[in-house]
Amino acid sequence: MLDGLVAGLINKYLGKYIQNLDSDNLNISILSGNVELTDLQLRPEALFELDLPIEVKAGYVGKIYLSIPWTSLYSLPVIASVEDVYVIAGPLSDRKYDAEKEKNLANAIKRQKLEDLEMSKTEKGEETESNDQGFFDSLAATIVNNIQVFVKNIHIRYEDNVTIPNQPFAFGVTLKNFSAETTNSQWQVTQIDSNAQVIHKQVKLDSLSAYWNAYCPEQSLVRGKLFTTAWRNLLKNSLETKKIMNEDFDYVIRPISGETKVILNKDGKLNIPMLIADLVIEDIDIIFSRQQYLNLMALLDSFKLMALNQRYRKYAPDMPVKGNAHLWWKYAYNAIVEEKIRPYSWSRIKEHRNKYRQYKNLYKRKLENPSDNEVKNRLKQLEDNLDIANILMAREHAKLEFTKEAPERADKKEKEQSWWNWAFGSDDSDDEEKVVIDKSRTDWLSKLTPEEKEKLYKGIGYDVNASAHSEHPPEYVAHKINIHLTACTISLVNYSREVLKVSVANFSTAIQNRPQSNGFRIGGRTESFIVEGASVENDLVAIITSDIGVYAPVQDQQVFNFDFDMNPVYIAADFAVRLNVQPVEIVYDKHSLSEVLSFFQAASVSASDIAAAATSSLNQMVEISRAGLYYAINQHKTIHLSVNMHSPYVVIPEYGTLHRRGNVLVLDFGKLKVESELQTKDINLEDATFSEIETRLYDKFNITVTDVKALLADSGDDWHTAQTQADSKYHIIPTVEMQLSFFNTVKPDYKALPQQKIVANLPTLKLNVSDEKIVMLSDFLQNIPLPSHSESIPMMMSDSVDGGLNVDTVHPVFSMEEVVLEPSLNDLKALRRSVWNNSVIRRPRFKRDQVDRTAKRLSHLVIPEDEEYYSASDHSDEEVEEWARL
Repeated sequence: MLDGLVAGLINKYLGKYIQNLDSDNLNISILSGNVELTDLQLRPEALFELDLPIEVKAGYVGKIYLSIPWTSLYSLPVIASVEDVYVIAGPLSDRKYDAEKEKNLANAIKRQKLEDLEMSKTEKGEETESNDQGFFDSLAATIVNNIQVFVKNIHIRYEDNVTIPNQPFAFGVTLKNFSAETTNSQWQVTQIDSNAQVIHKQVKLDSLSAYWNAYCPEQSLVRGKLFTTAWRNLLKNSLETKKIMNEDFDYVIRPISGETKVILNKDGKLNIPMLIADLVIEDIDIIFSRQQYLNLMALLDSFKLMALNQRYRKYAPDMPVKGNAHLWWKYAYNAIVEEKIRPYSWSRIKEHRNKYRQYKNLYKRKLENPSDNEVKNRLKQLEDNLDIANILMAREHAKLEFTKEAPERADKKEKEQSWWNWAFGSDDSDDEEKVVIDKSRTDWLSKLTPEEKEKLYKGIGYDVNASAHSEHPPEYVAHKINIHLTACTISLVNYSREVLKVSVANFSTAIQNRPQSNGFRIGGRTESFIVEGASVENDLVAIITSDIGVYAPVQDQQVFNFDFDMNPVYIAADFAVRLNVQPVEIVYDKHSLSEVLSFFQAASVSASDIAAAATSSLNQMVEISRAGLYYAINQHKTIHLSVNMHSPYVVIPEYGTLHRRGNVLVLDFGKLKVESELQTKDINLEDATFSEIETRLYDKFNITVTDVKALLADSGDDWHTAQTQADSKYHIIPTVEMQLSFFNTVKPDYKALPQQKIVANLPTLKLNVSDEKIVMLSDFLQNIPLPSHSESIPMMMSDSVDGGLNVDTVHPVFSMEEVVLEPSLNDLKALRRSVWNNSVIRRPRFKRDQVDRTAKRLSHLVIPEDEEYYSASDHSDEEVEEWARL
């Protein structure tokens, strides 16, 4: 039975991607223990999970090898190997309309969304052994110990000659090797006995990269050789040569190699976690050119247009517009009539309702008998002719009827509120939500015989009577993941010149999980980072750095150190946050900022658009932060803060560069320190005096800001030394200190005192002002230049590629709010809730415009009440032809 379950699972997932898969022979091979599939072709819709208007033009898998020793499953390794995966993808719109291909792609995307919806729907199943953490840990440890994975030679390439006419481009992802093998304690590959209590696993990644060739001559496109096997050889050879037909790869991410060492502890001892994983990556080098940026923006716009046009492609003539106007007028007519008018005719409505009822009744039968294959096949046939919104509504209606017939089939689950719901406005106002017991997800262990269960338990070392974490203390760390990045560089390149470079050295992060106390901890730290911009001389100059200036940290000190702990063990709080930041010097350089603005300038993207996008993102972050604060206040989530942050200081040269003599304005934002004083949760105020109530009623957050100052000096003066002093002749604002205390009540129902209080104290504020400094400051403000588009290289030249000039493709400007697209996953979730709440669309408690957008996306599902109905069937085809010629 176990081998049958594994065979069915493998068959199911391979069938999604492999074309003409022989399921019967595959099952036989799996049951025999050895599977070797060669020369496999991928389905055109194999990339359906991306939910993009693209398809596989040619896909090839050289070899899939699977070895499962059924007779010694728990002692011998399971080997899985995949070699030579080559894929050429492209847009749908570069070929003639193919009804079968379009239908297969639409159905694949539809079923993937339905699976995602089913996974997101919390469902309650029977209490079984597979829900026990001990069983899961034992099974996972056995799988990790036994399985050996090898992946070799992967190249996935996308070619596009539609998005930008006369300028084809291509991008792709390559992988040379990936392996996961069991080793001994010295990290040497071996096979460990199944009874071993400590398992070592080594995962290696070799040469993972991504490239983007912004211009590919037509003769360099691989798609021109799809009718032979030459395209496979080109992709395979490119893994070594780093080029295709003499076109070198223009890397966005240079080849990355890394290693992960995993230690699994099966003996349950508390001295080490059950899982320790150390991931080490030496270098990550990311280079993004302006031409790649222009390609990316054009491709995103093109995807929107292709997604919009996808539903109308079947009506479009395969002829150019010029000289065939009557065909294109007929196309416009058919598109409107078939999509907007005829679907609301009585015959179509009646046909749709019959399909809907039939699907609902069949799905109800599937809930009653999940193993009925005939019902599953009929459901699949109906799904091909129903859109995803109607399929979802039919399923939810079937579940409603299913639970009304027998209320014990449903359960109520108390919903958990979090700050995330507050931030994004969850519209589930009910405290409880009905959850259907989906019997099709019956626990897989129940399908095994008692003998098979006993053999499985013995093989993985699982004791039915043992509890997973019963003996573990709250502070026990069960899983620990460490990630270390030696160096990371991100560069923006314009016309072969670096205009911005960000470098980070020795970044590490650690993630810990404590299941017994339902807590976790995440921390990150880095030793140094620097941001460099292009100077007038085209050299890189530091504009943001952590190791320049008088406040430079000691070499062995972390520049940035952050820890977040949920349900901390040694602190009486719900959350603990510790932040330590060393000072950062920011130098204003006009030319560097101008180069960055020029990099992002495009015909369809202006500086105002960039500013608007940045403002929108900032407002969203503020909204999320505010929502999180409201949630913490209302739910009285206690947060222990320990913040010691040296704020950045900004150096502003008078003429926009330190290389030119002039005055310098230095704004030092000082040091920020935050400490919390939390009250106990079981506080009793019944016998307390009023002064004691005021003291014990509030959690207190002490915020101290020190060493804030502003200086104005000549760039040749020793202003660095003056910056370390509290006051000098260069100071406009000498050192300022401020204390602020924020009080938050621990008893929200106690109304005699305010819920929140703020007490601020500014001891002194001094200004050093003289007529000379006023004149200096006035001249400084008049002379300081603002960033603009780079004038060193013309815009047209900055967009040149391989000696040719790129002309931005300007797509028609329209609002996506005015078009009807397929409903998103969030829209479908809202639709599902509306079925259970007996309303079409519920008004959320948050932003009204989000409701309007959701209703607009779903408006095509409902016939507008005030819209008159005109039937195109009242006119003959001859009249349609006559109209098309006008």
